[in-house]
Amino acid sequence: MSFQKAAERRADGFSINVTISYDGVPFLIHDTTLRRTTDVEELFPKRVLDNAAMFNWSSLEMLNAGRWFFKEDPFWTAQALSAKDNDEASKQSLCKLVDVLRLATQRNKTVMVNLWQPPREHPFYSSWINITLETILESGISQDLVIWLPEEDRWLVRQLAAGFQQMVSTKQNVTMLRDQGISGLNLRYNKVNAWEMREYALENISTNLYLVNEPWLFSVLCVPRWRLGSMRTYNPEQIMLSAAVRRSSKDVNIMKEKLIFAEISNGVASSEDGSFCSESGFDGFAHETVSPLARRGAKMRIN
Repeated sequence: MSFQKAAERRADGFSINVTISYDGVPFLIHDTTLRRTTDVEELFPKRVLDNAAMFNWSSLEMLNAGRWFFKEDPFWTAQALSAKDNDEASKQSLCKLVDVLRLATQRNKTVMVNLWQPPREHPFYSSWINITLETILESGISQDLVIWLPEEDRWLVRQLAAGFQQMVSTKQNVTMLRDQGISGLNLRYNKVNAWEMREYALENISTNLYLVNEPWLFSVLCVPRWRLGSMRTYNPEQIMLSAAVRRSSKDVNIMKEKLIFAEISNGVASSEDGSFCSESGFDGFAHETVSPLARRGAKMRIN
């Protein structure tokens, strides 16, 4: 449902985390266990702390993956859903990788892929990359729509899927990136400065920043000096509004000060999973929140 909604809001693509079920089915999961975002405690009470990859798909597809959203309301948005969306969201189940790939193919959306390796005792511990790669290639999605993040066996991925866009999640110098054939970086927004982003851009290396969920932060990062390639966000509607009604340079300077102050004094709640966006569109739904200048004692949520 979240990917469908992201596509409706003109997202350019989706950012996903993938692992492999015990019987070899690649599926989407953010956490290592199922406890937080499913009803595993009700259906399999003795397996609450088991790694999600240690379940067969027949068990995984029985789980409800939507009710937790209304119980936790992680982004304070549950009450804004329509009755129809509320009903659909509450019935969500875990999603196979192939289902997201089909949607991406139908809507011509980019898919940024990150992988979680299953535990050592997992039957596909050594072949998790191969299985995921086979699933992607067999899905029929155009290779140029796939952004590949994992470092493991990147050489193999290059051989079997030369058309994938190769990105890294650690900051490296331009020479190393160019020699490795890397086309972009995926970094937290406060881990790279404007000078570095300009240097990357001059070498045709894009920079994707996460997580940008608030209009004020979007405005800060979209000033020309950043030369930003794309962003990840869970809040495309509000960011769209911000893009349509840009702030004055004075307001942007104030926002920068707030950003710096929030980083030093209070911290910013964020994590990696989510979606990314460009100035002309939005690439998906994320699952975390970023809050500017949190009030002392205010409740902050991280999914």
